[in-house]
Amino acid sequence: MMMKKNFTKVAEDLQATRNLRAFQLIWLTQLIARVGNGMTAFGLGVFVYQETGQTTPGALIMLAAFLLACCCRRSPGSWWIGSTDA
Repeated sequence: MMMKKNFTKVAEDLQATRNLRAFQLIWLTQLIARVGNGMTAFGLGVFVYQETGQTTPGALIMLAAFLLACCCRRSPGSWWIGSTDA
């Protein structure tokens, strides 16, 4: 009986390790994506400034990208809403 409990514990630890690695992979890819989006928005604003020579269009481009990212981003904990786990 003791052997079965140890085997179950090892299996649970293995599953927890897999879940953690999957979470870390998703977290890392989201970090890369967010950094890339920010760099693209900044680069587009600089490009518009270089092409037009005016600061207002470049600033509006960067503001629009920032506001769009803020509005479309899910708030922390919003995945919890509607969860069927009790």
